[in-house]
Amino acid sequence: MLKEARRRLRLSQKELAELSDVSQAYISKLELQKETCNPKLNQVIVIAKNLELNPRDLIVWLMEKELERMEFKDRNLMTTKKLDKFRTNIGQII
Repeated sequence: MLKEARRRLRLSQKELAELSDVSQAYISKLELQKETCNPKLNQVIVIAKNLELNPRDLIVWLMEKELERMEFKDRNLMTTKKLDKFRTNIGQII
């Protein structure tokens, strides 16, 4: 989602990073989603707006990718906590 949106706008990772006031390495981590990077809500909102994406859609995508990395046995407990936090954060956006 992130990489596709960035490419659609013909932005490099460096350009998106500069627009979003984060590092290029951070944008790369978000795009690859191979490790947890714990993005801050305000950073996700800025990145989403710079990519002309709905912040809620980007948050959901990031959460889905995080859940995919989790082991099944941990998923139930963490899902509940993350969904509670997600609901709180979405409430702040809306």
